Formats: sequence, C-alpha cells, structure tokens
Amino acid sequence: MPNQAIWEKAAALLEDRELFNAERERVLAEWPRLNSGGMGAGGWKKSKDELEAARSKLQESGGYEPGIFNTLEFFVTHEAYKKSPGSTRRRGYRKETRSSYGWKHVVESYMRRWDKEHSASDSEDRYTANGAFILAALMAGVEMSNPQSYNPTFVIGYKHKKNGYA
Repeated sequence: MPNQAIWEKAAALLEDRELFNAERERVLAEWPRLNSGGMGAGGWKKSKDELEAARSKLQESGGYEPGIFNTLEFFVTHEAYKKSPGSTRRRGYRKETRSSYGWKHVVESYMRRWDKEHSASDSEDRYTANGAFILAALMAGVEMSNPQSYNPTFVIGYKHKKNGYA
C-alpha cells in the first residue's frame, strides 16, 4: 500500500473510535496467533493461557492500546507518509525492510523525538509492544511478509534517500 494510503487509513483510525475497534477486531480475527509479544510464542515456551493473556492485552482496554495509537500516530506525523501539494506521493523516501521488533523501536524513538520537538508532555507513554506495532500496521494496511515468524517483516517507506533517517 502506498504511504499516502497508509497515512489516510491511520488518520481515519485515530479519528473514529468505532472504525478503530472494528479494524482491531478484524485483524485479531484474521491473525489468531497475534498477541502482545508478536506472532505466536516464538522461541518461548508459553502455555495456551499465557498466550491468551498476551493476546487480551491488544484488545479494548487491554493495556497495550497506547502502543497501537503510537504506531498510528507515527504513520500520521512522519513526513514520509504525507504527500506534497500537487503530488500523488511523497518523493525522496525509499522503502525499508525491518522486523516488527525493529519497527517498534523506530516508532518509540520517533514519537519521543516528536514529543520533544512539539513541546508535548514527557509523560506521554510511548512504549509500543511488538504485537501492538504489528496490529496497528495491519490495521493501517501495511503489507506483512513472513507472518509465520514471531517478528514478521514489514516494508515501509521511511528512510530519506539523501539525508538518511528522517
């Protein structure tokens, strides 16, 4: 999905709580192995009850909702996802491939930096669980590859061609 479409979907999800909840439930139904840690149990030996408890953290009032919002805010506030006036897509950004775990750290760092630059409160919780990133990315329409992995891969336009990280 092009960055502009991701931006539009993320913005709509942040503005409309009913749409947000419906998309969250759709993604959780489509990916039954998704939980707060990632996809399935990974290398960890977790009981069915432990996996279900980790999954419930992604559901409404489950504790990791701020991380879902952090990821959606990343898509809305990062320049790579906004189109230039008169353009159909944002130029100068190239696709970057990372695991969900790598992307969750990008989201946390970027949102903390964004808070400082925009004089936002330092009390904002920018922790983003791996599973919260995966859920939000899928809700926004980001394509996932390697879904059988605990840390699936996402290809997202992020790195600026000339200036490195934006």
